[in-house]
Amino acid sequence: MEVMRDDLRGDVLKLRDKGNRYRLRIGTFRVLFVLAGNVIQVYAVKDRKEAYDYAAILERIETLNQAVVRLQQRVEDLEDLRDLESAIAENAGKPLIPGSKSSGIRT
Repeated sequence: MEVMRDDLRGDVLKLRDKGNRYRLRIGTFRVLFVLAGNVIQVYAVKDRKEAYDYAAILERIETLNQAVVRLQQRVEDLEDLRDLESAIAENAGKPLIPGSKSSGIRT
């Protein structure tokens, strides 16, 4: 791995449509890793029969995590909308400017 820091030599293959994910083939084993700048982060060392199934599972987990983040953002947006609608209903008919007798602004 030390040699790979400057040059991806050996039987290294960039995994298609996987961002910065790569695999290094060593006999029947596969070392699955991510390049993050100058850092090589190994996330699996598996027999070749298991390696790609594991990579697919990790990819699916990543996709699900992204979906959860989007859903959390949507829930927060809906909560904000609910709070806004509640405030509008609570203040219906009240002047927009405190102390003002009308809802218009005088110049």
